[in-house]
Amino acid sequence: MQLDNIKCERTKLDQSIVHHCTLCGSSDRSLLFDKGRHNKVVHNYICNNCGFVFILPRPSAQKHQDWYQEGQFSSTERNLSAPDDAKFAVRESIARSRLKILERELGESLWSKEISKSVLEIGCGTGDFLRLMRGCGWDVLGLEPDLAYTEAVKERYNLPIHNQFVEQFDTEKRFDLICSFHVIEHIDDPNVFLANIHQLLDDEGYLYLECPSIDRWYGETIDFFFWDVHINTFSQNTLEAFLAKNQFQVMSSGWNGHGLWVIAQKTKMQNLRVNWDNSQRIHRIVQQATSQSKFASNNSLVTRASSIVARGINLIKTEPLQIPIKVREKIQRRFHIPSNISNLSDRLLDAEEVAIKPLLPNTSTLRVVHVGIHENTDNGGDTLLFPSVRWLWQKHLAPTDFTLSPLRGKVTQETIDEINKHDALIIGGGGLFLSDTNSNNLSGWQWACSTQLLDKIKVPIILFAVGYNQFRGQSEFKPVFTKNLCRLVEKSAFIGLRNHGSIEALKQYLPESLHHKLIFQPCPTTLLSRFYPGIPPKTENKEQIVSVNIAFDRHHLRFGHREDEILWNIAESLLLLKEKGWNPVVFNHSPNDRDAHLWFKAKGLILDEVNLFRVPPQTVIEEYSKVSLALGMRGHAQMIPFGLECPIVSLISHNKLGFFLNDIGHNEWGIDISNNNFGSSLPEKLDFFTSNVEIAKNQIFQAQNYLWQITLNNLETINLCM
Repeated sequence: MQLDNIKCERTKLDQSIVHHCTLCGSSDRSLLFDKGRHNKVVHNYICNNCGFVFILPRPSAQKHQDWYQEGQFSSTERNLSAPDDAKFAVRESIARSRLKILERELGESLWSKEISKSVLEIGCGTGDFLRLMRGCGWDVLGLEPDLAYTEAVKERYNLPIHNQFVEQFDTEKRFDLICSFHVIEHIDDPNVFLANIHQLLDDEGYLYLECPSIDRWYGETIDFFFWDVHINTFSQNTLEAFLAKNQFQVMSSGWNGHGLWVIAQKTKMQNLRVNWDNSQRIHRIVQQATSQSKFASNNSLVTRASSIVARGINLIKTEPLQIPIKVREKIQRRFHIPSNISNLSDRLLDAEEVAIKPLLPNTSTLRVVHVGIHENTDNGGDTLLFPSVRWLWQKHLAPTDFTLSPLRGKVTQETIDEINKHDALIIGGGGLFLSDTNSNNLSGWQWACSTQLLDKIKVPIILFAVGYNQFRGQSEFKPVFTKNLCRLVEKSAFIGLRNHGSIEALKQYLPESLHHKLIFQPCPTTLLSRFYPGIPPKTENKEQIVSVNIAFDRHHLRFGHREDEILWNIAESLLLLKEKGWNPVVFNHSPNDRDAHLWFKAKGLILDEVNLFRVPPQTVIEEYSKVSLALGMRGHAQMIPFGLECPIVSLISHNKLGFFLNDIGHNEWGIDISNNNFGSSLPEKLDFFTSNVEIAKNQIFQAQNYLWQITLNNLETINLCM
């Protein structure tokens, strides 16, 4: 009753406000909807003449300015006074989708080569879109009213950001492109906003907008869509009408998720056709949405479950490798999906199927739990790594029946009970000692097993070829890590670390009495040619393929403020290789690695690409077996080709690459991207290796002999522990 009284009073107040529609000038309006996100009373009115939707009463200019400039919007609605790593990651993914649209619409004109082009982003937030545009060769500038966000973006990306609104921005510079994503719905007067943009654009410059639209409202209920900070709500028709009114010719439009995007060109034409929307059409959308919302609130669980099942069935049919095999088989049986859709007899085995059982049937076996990443993952190196551990074990330790346990799954008493039914627990390999992946307060590293549960494990614990994986400049481990690591080392039968650098790093967290338990155990991917089945026979490679892997996970830690310089240096070096008859091919271990093409195309370098994520382990081996020289930034973009006896040049952006080269006595095979002379040193190093491939192969063979003997000795030690 009290809420109804508030609504009634608000409605009377709103109706008494003299307000002329900012699109058509009419004062004829009606209440469209009176609820909003967070159970707030939000009065959205619709202009009965043109269909534009707006909130009344409007916030005062001062309140509106303070709300965004003093960080109230970020702390209240974003729940973050400043962006954290998770926020940056989400916005980065969205920035990629927006750039992909721009790339499609602008074509080759997106890449600035001879002519410098400039872009301004209004309300740039975390700056991720500007970072990508700068990589494409554009001069970039951002406007962001929130000071905390402005400073965070400057620190992370070294982007030029002005802490102000576009209405306050004064410059004689004119821009080729102005972008603004999910800002115009917050603006008091879209006409003033668009007029400022029109003035700042160069003649025939482009405006790239994105905003929510009533045509594709989002959220479980329409109440969620209507948000009190969105003081304007556009349909596609009303947004395009505002653009035409302010001398913008719409070139293309579409949807990016739930966001309506429009690319429009500045024009001097005064009489562009302005088409209003139909207010009754908007009313019908809201009425239908209200009915759907009521139904959804009563049936949300059923609706969500049905949606998940439908998506799962579709995924089984279209991309079966993304579904774990046991889940896939259950869905196939339950919904009568023919097995030949996704389970062809001649298909390559998924990672979770490789080396699970002994090579020979009816063999006396060990029963071992293997903690790892057991799927065709978004990281091609990990996809191959964990099957490699099992193959090595099966061939050179003992016939084993493996039970797979997810590295990043929840560890409970039931997990420990299952482990204790086996003969041993093997964890690894991989860079498991990393603080920000599967971040938790139980262990502080990727396997979130608390010290209390760790103490309940009764079988031998084997850590095999695991590594210290912290990035340069990364935040320290949580306090719980030291205690958990100490207990893990005390309790484990074998602690095998994949490089001596990891041994020295972990000693800092352990008492000296435990240092002796840290043993060097190379990653099995560095020894693939010695034990892994199905490696293609070596043939003369006339294509002279150079695999090129550029890693973009935690790129701000890898590159610092020199990202553009470093990546353009790499592009220029690869252009020189092409001139000499070599064939550089980009090997993407992870989806984010595909970003490299943006920086490369800015230098006129267009390369073929091989995607090694979400593929079977054998695919990773087959692709690297074609390579004559491997230029890699990820650890496994270095170790896998080395394991296949292919010469490597390591782009050191993480200490682990240097650790490996130091272990095999070939630091000259790497180049640290932080070196001031990186741009001149890389072409020289590549030139040396392309001229001395056979010498490098002989050195690899000798280095592998050293690592192989260490591994065989360690396997004997482990066998005694069993």
